[in-house]
Amino acid sequence: MNKIKRTTAYSEKAESWLLLLVNKVNALPTAYVLFILFAGNFLTCIPDGNEENYLQLSKQFVDPHWIYNSFSLTEFPGTRILYQYICGFFLQYISFEMITFCGRLVIIIWYSMAIGSLLKKFALTNVYSLFMFQIVFFIQQSTFGGENFLLGFEPKHIAYGFILLAINKFIQKKYIQTVLFIAMASWFHILLGGWLFLGIVIYQLLNKEYSFKQQTAMVLLYVFLILPFVYYIATEVVFHSAKVRDGVLADWIYCYYRNPHHTAIFYNMAYFYDYHAIGVMWALAIAIITFVVYPKIIAADLLHVNKLVVVISLILLVNVLLAFFDKSGYFVKYYPFRLASIHLFLFYLLTFSIVSRYFIRQENLQSVFLIIVVLFFSMAILLNSYKIIRFMRGGDAPFYEMTEYIKLHTTKDAVIYYADKSEDHTLSFIRESERDRFVVYKFVPAGTNKIFEWYDRMLLQDCAEKKPEYLLDAKKKYKIDYILTTDSIKDGRFKEVKTIEPFKLYSLP
Repeated sequence: MNKIKRTTAYSEKAESWLLLLVNKVNALPTAYVLFILFAGNFLTCIPDGNEENYLQLSKQFVDPHWIYNSFSLTEFPGTRILYQYICGFFLQYISFEMITFCGRLVIIIWYSMAIGSLLKKFALTNVYSLFMFQIVFFIQQSTFGGENFLLGFEPKHIAYGFILLAINKFIQKKYIQTVLFIAMASWFHILLGGWLFLGIVIYQLLNKEYSFKQQTAMVLLYVFLILPFVYYIATEVVFHSAKVRDGVLADWIYCYYRNPHHTAIFYNMAYFYDYHAIGVMWALAIAIITFVVYPKIIAADLLHVNKLVVVISLILLVNVLLAFFDKSGYFVKYYPFRLASIHLFLFYLLTFSIVSRYFIRQENLQSVFLIIVVLFFSMAILLNSYKIIRFMRGGDAPFYEMTEYIKLHTTKDAVIYYADKSEDHTLSFIRESERDRFVVYKFVPAGTNKIFEWYDRMLLQDCAEKKPEYLLDAKKKYKIDYILTTDSIKDGRFKEVKTIEPFKLYSLP
């Protein structure tokens, strides 16, 4: 009996301390809590695949002689123009790793403040918010289409920062300010801003909160703000780019060959069933839930947010239908599923706001949530720290030794054939070696004539992966000076120049 009493006493004491901790966490400023959460999960100095792409393009943009006559990094900046000016300027003075760290830090601070303001409007406690992000949203950030907005340092992440500000203003029903922030977002990612603006317009038309005259003025304001940017993009993408060459559509190359995970979700039915079908069904379920169920149980001051989620759901589902019939890429090249991440984010906010209002014994639920968050957050920090420490210690030393050798012992205009398609550290090859690669699968040109040559080079690479001697014919068409590989080439016409296991560098005759 005494043992049972002692156990009960310990249990009650632990529960008391846990409830105290929950109250302490909830009492902290939300922006501070989010900063810690986002930093622990995403703050790093290691550029990911997209950051490698955009930052290298930025440096080449401000310094065209950095990589001499580069095919991989010389292209029309398009929607990245502001990002490339900003990052290109700083890359003249600081390293890629430092700008990645500083850029992510700025984004984390920005998002923490903007999302913190949002969470207050949804009346979510810090514990609920931590659970929603760490356990739910971080794992899957969109229903389908491979979109996410947490977290990196790309043009779209700057755009998402303005989108978060726009949503804050939308919740307050300050629609003119909403449009202003969406226009700012559009200058960093025209498609993200454009699709959300369409959602706002449809919402306004359905709810008639504005007169037709006011709605027209709002549309004209948005068009006026982004028209110079649209014209700049159109001068190259629309007016000076070929649509088809040798019977191959540029849109098909970009959407079906390179980006089906974002755009051509009906690449074929097997692909759709394997990668997108469940997500599309989930988007349909969200549409039904937000249209039928949530209006009856959600707080009155969030009904207009729920209606916006319904509108975005309809946009996504209609776009799925249009994508089914688009076999050329003409429509899906406009990234019709870009809103899938914001869509899921808003749905989760609504869901947790309902849970926080109706669930009995919130303190006990939040205690459980906090324990789970601490466990998963600790694992996230350990994983992130391991990656950074491994990187700082030169965990891939042979790769960096080889790139240093290439930089010191090859001519500046040398072109290296390196067929590795991975999206980890090997994407840093160009900036580490300061030599151009023959082609990079990740670095696909967008919306210009250059995509045809990129596609041709990719086809040549596919052949050369099976038979390296195929490069001898490819060299008659394109400049190729060396092959970097982890395989041995037996053909005597290729001269082995340097070996740093597992890498081997061969020169072409």
